[in-house]
Amino acid sequence: MSLWDRLLRSRRVTREVRDELRAHLDERVDDLVEDGVPEVEAYRRARVELGNATRAIEDSRGIWASRVLDQLARDLRWTWRGLRARRGRAVLAGVLLALAVSANVLVFVAVDALVFDRNPYPNVRQLVTFDRWLVAADLAEWRRQPDLFASVEGWFSGTTFLLGADRAEHLSLVNVTPGLFESLGVRPAWGRGLTRDDSARMDEQAVLVSAALARRRFGSPEASLDQLIPTAAAPLRVVGVMPPGFSFPSNGSDIWRVLDPAGPLMRNRAGLSGIGRVQDGMSFSTLAQAVTQRSPAVAASTGVAKDIVYKVQPYGLVRGGRDRVRMFDVLLGAALCLLLTACVNVLNLELTVVLGRVRTFAVQSALGASRGTLIRVAVLEGLVLVGASGLAAWLLATLTLPALGAALPEPLRLSTSKTLALDGRAMVYMLVMAIAIWVIAALPPVIYTSRLDLSKPLKIDDRSTSPRRVGTRVRRVVTIAQVALAVLLVIVGGLYVRTYSSLLAQPKGFDSTNLASVSMALPMRFYPSAVSMRQLSDAIVERLRAQPGVVDAIDGPTPPSIGNSPTVGVRMVIDDQVRDAGTSRTFALAVTEIDPRYLQFLQVPLVAGRWLAQGDDPTAAVVSDRVATRFWPSVEAAIGGTFDAVDQSGRRTRMWGSGAHRVVGVFADYRTHDRDGPYASRAPWEEIDAFVARQPLAPPPTVGPGELDTGGSYGIVGVLARLDSHERANAVLAAVRRIDPRLTTSIEFVDDVYAEQYRTTLLATRIVGGFAVTSFIIAMAGLYGVMAFLVAGRTREIGIRMALGADRARIGRFVMGSSLRLVFAGATIGIAAAVLVSRAIASQLFGVTPTDPTTYVTVAFVTIVTASLATWQPARRAARVDPVQTLRAE
Repeated sequence: MSLWDRLLRSRRVTREVRDELRAHLDERVDDLVEDGVPEVEAYRRARVELGNATRAIEDSRGIWASRVLDQLARDLRWTWRGLRARRGRAVLAGVLLALAVSANVLVFVAVDALVFDRNPYPNVRQLVTFDRWLVAADLAEWRRQPDLFASVEGWFSGTTFLLGADRAEHLSLVNVTPGLFESLGVRPAWGRGLTRDDSARMDEQAVLVSAALARRRFGSPEASLDQLIPTAAAPLRVVGVMPPGFSFPSNGSDIWRVLDPAGPLMRNRAGLSGIGRVQDGMSFSTLAQAVTQRSPAVAASTGVAKDIVYKVQPYGLVRGGRDRVRMFDVLLGAALCLLLTACVNVLNLELTVVLGRVRTFAVQSALGASRGTLIRVAVLEGLVLVGASGLAAWLLATLTLPALGAALPEPLRLSTSKTLALDGRAMVYMLVMAIAIWVIAALPPVIYTSRLDLSKPLKIDDRSTSPRRVGTRVRRVVTIAQVALAVLLVIVGGLYVRTYSSLLAQPKGFDSTNLASVSMALPMRFYPSAVSMRQLSDAIVERLRAQPGVVDAIDGPTPPSIGNSPTVGVRMVIDDQVRDAGTSRTFALAVTEIDPRYLQFLQVPLVAGRWLAQGDDPTAAVVSDRVATRFWPSVEAAIGGTFDAVDQSGRRTRMWGSGAHRVVGVFADYRTHDRDGPYASRAPWEEIDAFVARQPLAPPPTVGPGELDTGGSYGIVGVLARLDSHERANAVLAAVRRIDPRLTTSIEFVDDVYAEQYRTTLLATRIVGGFAVTSFIIAMAGLYGVMAFLVAGRTREIGIRMALGADRARIGRFVMGSSLRLVFAGATIGIAAAVLVSRAIASQLFGVTPTDPTTYVTVAFVTIVTASLATWQPARRAARVDPVQTLRAE
């Protein structure tokens, strides 16, 4: 349709304008005819000339805009018809993409919050932290460097016991200098901030509380202002409430109290964690160099040795250990592999649609549709599919994010100052993924559509064969990629499963059946001495032994975390001879007092000698067979031997003030610390654990009130109880709480304590395993679709083969062979990629090698069997082809 005709048919042109345009047209035709131009040619020329001349009229009346809108509306109608015609495949493609995108968004949110410590503070880009403790003199000196720092503040974490509720709450309490929140750029949302004057009163301490604590304790933040919260020490007066979601220095912080660096709260503390706000315009490299250069002068002015060098680093660097970062790299890589698998599967589906619509495109082109229209419709179909999938993925991620937060191990949840949330960074990440999805899954069909020769399909008589042959090579490559990605994910997931199984299969070395640990946190104000704590633990043991359902109870540490704080950096003295490790590694010696029946209660095997007995000499000790064989020629040789420790200067440590310990027995080593696992401590020392009999305690010393005024000092009383069933736990907990309702009491089973050590591995196993299974199912479904497509596209060839004598069994083997060749190619690539990836995660594996043959062989076998099952139906269909009907159709 010419511009002139579209102009005259436009609804935006009035009748008067049309009449005027027709009059101009007639005049121009008459002029051309007078010049000797034939009437038909004159009419054509006049329409072209007047059509170009009336563009200004069209622009002024919005005709061009109307044309664009009309064209867009028509393209959208075609897009909707195309999606509706293939609604089953469109829904399947959307579901696959939504699942893959939501998985990627969730993993990205976890990585962003737990690996990158992006604190939500306005001034975070100006903040730096010091690498060593700062005391009051250090803070004062660095504050006297105004060309470097706008402010220097400090903080340290503690705890407090809140009373007055149904039971005591043991909460985190952060002590901060008055200007710290101003340095962070954060103010209370309700009430006022902390001032220096607030640190003067110790009988009633001003605090800021979190919005969550204010709602839980008082119903609302407004109602909490100026309220008193009773504690185990001085009461706390709420003067302000921080904004919802605020946390410092990490999640789980609920109370902030003002701190005087030279006041009583700093008694017996090594120092503060320092935070400095850099002056505007100063780069970090310039600051770091200046801090290093000025360190000797600052150290000298504070009375510290002159060789002390202070260092700073930006606040909000990558946090967590190297293993954690690698683990989240693996999770993000697994999510991306799942996304790629879904993308190539959707590409497979889209190619199927395009190849099936070749003849439709040809008919539309013959009826007047331009190639540009077909391309625009293909682009719109891809955008609609990706956009709908993105919205569904965002909704799915929003619904499942709380479940992910609950699945994270508690140490991970508390190690970040950022809560898990779908913020702007997650939105940007999702938009980048959407663009990548469109490029991978939707752009190739568009390119293919633009290159179609639309004149050939109309010349083909057999509508079911030749058009389907086009793009076969592309679909085979896509299938190989799917299988490779699936095999890679399944192998990595299998290695994680083997790792977690190996961790759980480790023998504990004692009987943990229905073994529960009951612990109580004791404020020092209520229990100021070891004697009072011992009396409480004895009372708990007696109460438990009388409780129905309790087989036995005993006072003692809870495996796997046992021992008092070890003496690190010592050298062992064995039979009066100093022993070194032979390397740069030193020892960490932990000698723990226990009830003499403790190891027998746990049912730990005795290897040599005897158990501890009541009334044993304070020097008598039992050690594990690992320790005995480490320092003596044999287990038997350790009996009667002595051990002690000296520091690096050669002075005896005098553990427990009793001098050298004498070995009276050796027990079978049982798992205590997370010594054996992918995330075991890699400290440069060797842990040595030993037990001595618990001795009577002397009367407690007199403690002045000034030493207990912080309210955060506490001790832990732990009691082990063996129950007849797990259902007794609540009754046991209630019985212990009745002894002293002011205390925080908890109960957990030892098996759960051991399993908690490996929750990070379990999380990785579940996520990678889930992604692997999903990717494998998608790949096998894609393989089925490809083989069904190939069978349909080679119907004529199969008919000819059968007409020439090929039987159904041979045709079936032919189809199965085509499928297995694709599977073998994809599996080979996937196994090669898995070898490379598994070496990168070797530090996270336990009890299995990165090239574990069992895992690789199992995955290869399962892949071949599943692929054979996926191909069976297309092969069966191919074997049923009737050659007579096929050739008659030709």
